[in-house]
Amino acid sequence: RLVLLGGLPEHGARWSEVEALARRAGVVERVGRTGYWPPAALSRALATLDLFVHARDVGASTRSTALAAALAHALPIVAYRGIETSDLFADGENILLAPAGDARALAARAAQALASPALRGRLRAGARRLYERHFSWERIAQQFLDVAA
Repeated sequence: RLVLLGGLPEHGARWSEVEALARRAGVVERVGRTGYWPPAALSRALATLDLFVHARDVGASTRSTALAAALAHALPIVAYRGIETSDLFADGENILLAPAGDARALAARAAQALASPALRGRLRAGARRLYERHFSWERIAQQFLDVAA
């Protein structure tokens, strides 16, 4: 099952594309979207996921709040390696990366993760470490204080 969590009104055109692709593939009943959810509801939903796929064309980015939320929930993540992908994202350690814009490669990496509980476990642990070291509110506050000093 594929669920697009969250989203903004301007993403409606993208949803139409996804829905059309799912219809052509005969899996439209297995694809859904939630629209906007309050943070607590979104957090509960994230906690239930087997895999988080970050499909932004700029790649895994330290600027993505969606990616930071996935890291905070220690989710195994699959994403593109794009122009905004930082060296913090280590393929096979805290994320699985596919070449930018290669949807087939992204899907193959997702299938690889779904087929391997051990790989998902390694990615979960790596995501949690990455979050704690670079994305947690405590770390962000400390970086702010370090710059202000």
